[in-house]
Amino acid sequence: MSPNTLLKQAMSDVADLKTSLDSVASAKDHLEIHERLEITGDPEIIWNSFKIFGAIDHWHPATLNCRLILGEEGVAGAVREFDIKGGGHVISELLRYDEERRYFRYRILKTNLPLHGYVGEMWVTSDAPQTCTLHWRGAFMRPPGAGKDRDQPTKDLVKEVFVQGLSGIQAKLF
Repeated sequence: MSPNTLLKQAMSDVADLKTSLDSVASAKDHLEIHERLEITGDPEIIWNSFKIFGAIDHWHPATLNCRLILGEEGVAGAVREFDIKGGGHVISELLRYDEERRYFRYRILKTNLPLHGYVGEMWVTSDAPQTCTLHWRGAFMRPPGAGKDRDQPTKDLVKEVFVQGLSGIQAKLF
């Protein structure tokens, strides 16, 4: 990449991060979960197992009927919707997608889950030959009007979603 392209990319990354995290960062009581899973394997194969934004139901065991309802796969602005087993529903938007870095960032636009202002990101890092770490991080707030007593149940819910999802990716690979 040329220096100009790198600078434009960095500026875009900063602008995307600021925009996507404004609602969470402005709240003094934002919550965050970062789950990691070490996996033996090629980072490209691991990335390919979950990179399609409109196909979370192919690897996350708690999701059903995912479909892209707006935009193009792998392009910021794409919107997906899916159901959650047990009655949940999520509509989310792809904010950033970087094939080279094996990374994407998204936000939930609408859900009946008990959280607010959710922004998440997933990526793969290569730690050593044939050893990778799969990351899933989310920042969010408790439901509007809920007290601090809802923080831990909200964090527990997101953590369980992440753990199930990472396990689903691992199961798909092996």
